[in-house]
Amino acid sequence: MFHDEDDGAWQMLPGSGADASEAMIVGLGQLVKVDQTLVELANLPLGWVARRERKNSPWLCRPTSQPPAV
Repeated sequence: MFHDEDDGAWQMLPGSGADASEAMIVGLGQLVKVDQTLVELANLPLGWVARRERKNSPWLCRPTSQPPAV
């Protein structure tokens, strides 16, 4: 999950990358119905990214400019 710094938009991308041909605009409420843990990211600052290993793993948040923890 990316919270874009330039326009405040949200992007949800799979860890394996994304193909623009598969992109779609979806209401956040619809996504929360599928995964209620997204509510935890409501205060994710602009320019930050949240990732997790699996659906049941905790979200790990960091600034987009900071390299991921190893």
